[in-house]
Amino acid sequence: MGLMTGKNVLVTGVLTPGSIAFDVARLVQEEGGNVVLTSFGRQMSLTERTAKRLPNGAAVVELDVTNQDHLDALASSVTQHMPTIDGVLHSIAFAPQDALGGNFLNTPWESVATAVQVSAFSLKSLAMACVPAMPNGGSIVGLTFDATIAWPVYDWMGVAKAAFESTNRYLARDLGNRKIRCNLVAAGPLGTVAAKSIPGFEAIVNVWTERAPIGWDFEDTEPSARAAVALMSDWFPATTGEIVHVDGGVRVTASDTFSRKNIGKSVPDAMVEQRAMHGFESPVVDAREIDAIGLNQGLLGEAVFENCRVPVANRMLGGRMDKSLVSMAFSRCCNSAMGIGAAQRAFGVYWERQREQHWQHDFNQGLADSRVLIVGAGHIGKAIVRRLLPFEVQIDRVARTARTDELGPVRDMAALQTLLPQADIVVIIVPHSESTHHLVNSTFLGLMKDGALLVNTARGKVVDTDALLRELNSGRLRAALDVQDPEPLPAGHPLWSAQNLLITPHIGGDTAAFIPRAQRLVVRQVNAWLTGRPLDNVVASR
Repeated sequence: MGLMTGKNVLVTGVLTPGSIAFDVARLVQEEGGNVVLTSFGRQMSLTERTAKRLPNGAAVVELDVTNQDHLDALASSVTQHMPTIDGVLHSIAFAPQDALGGNFLNTPWESVATAVQVSAFSLKSLAMACVPAMPNGGSIVGLTFDATIAWPVYDWMGVAKAAFESTNRYLARDLGNRKIRCNLVAAGPLGTVAAKSIPGFEAIVNVWTERAPIGWDFEDTEPSARAAVALMSDWFPATTGEIVHVDGGVRVTASDTFSRKNIGKSVPDAMVEQRAMHGFESPVVDAREIDAIGLNQGLLGEAVFENCRVPVANRMLGGRMDKSLVSMAFSRCCNSAMGIGAAQRAFGVYWERQREQHWQHDFNQGLADSRVLIVGAGHIGKAIVRRLLPFEVQIDRVARTARTDELGPVRDMAALQTLLPQADIVVIIVPHSESTHHLVNSTFLGLMKDGALLVNTARGKVVDTDALLRELNSGRLRAALDVQDPEPLPAGHPLWSAQNLLITPHIGGDTAAFIPRAQRLVVRQVNAWLTGRPLDNVVASR
């Protein structure tokens, strides 16, 4: 006899494995119970695939808790698969992006209303939809995150969770005469790749590590799931209106540890990041779910495109770029700036002298008073400009199309004839395409002034390697290359031994900050797609 033998449980919020909701469904089946899952819209197929990974599989019925038709039909839909409902798991939370991330004072009512409806009122809606299928009473369990503290990032979701917790108490009062118990499980933060990258999250992790009397495993969702299943069982027959904290005991020791002052003022901008702290996943996904469909390295894999049919949305639209993309680009622009500085100051020579333990002081070129030509005027090009301006340089820009933006004029490619002979430094930051293949060829290089520096952080094939080698080995030009043709650069290639050359192995975007930011962008885009909101940076759909 298992703890849930003969029990029939409705579980909301399952998208993929690795969540509290999935573990609840799994444990119910392992303890002898029956499970039906809910989902709706585009995420329905994902839930159906995940249901097959449960020990006994599970039926999936349609439910959007904001759709009254779905609510009205829920009881009859569920009873097609099991005779009654004995237990219900509420694992549903959502807030628009502008209701999170430190925007508390500026959030409009429309966004607050959405957060409250989906994350709090839905508990009442779900309960009343299930009541007709609960003639013998039962247990409703919701998942929350302690609403007694003003958490960083959480903002109006915290308010919604406070309403959620209050709703639970009123439901316990008014459904008690039907022998329906209503309780909540407040889980501690659950660490994911994305959550660990959240500014300030490390401080929360440290506090939990230091203060949890019995310890806390950020990767383990099962303790919270066990608490939920126990509350649904017959082992808590007289408990209702309560919140069971599954947080290693931090609640009783943390006090005001989590104030914004202590955590720090830097906050993320992705709505999913606050969800990653506690594992709620419907109607949006978190980083664990992204991991489960093939994105554990923050890369858009075919699993997403083919299984989820997510439109292509990884480039800018209307002159706007996603903040996470800008953050990823930052490392590339910094690499460009560092490449310029390192090459100008002949750092490579000093590195060689370091190995030789040879001290020699030289006066080398610097950035000040240099004329810099930026080839490429997109967002990365603009970011490079902004980072070079403090060095008192004169900057020219060229791009495919002449225009004027907030940084001044941009000339077309024809201007290279005039600008290249004047430039001390030429920075290449264009995409590789048919039109830019070997853009930097013998003619291009021949127009550069003697002693000029070429910096390429774009793509290796934008530069004609043979032509560049001739100029480098003649001593006429210098170069700093983060990208090369071919890549990876094989041992013995002439670039390795070329004069006046600084090489880095395509590390412009390879920092510890890249993958977390890529993940947050992917999570945010998938969440937008699943909830029917506009995607950022859309250039094409399929």
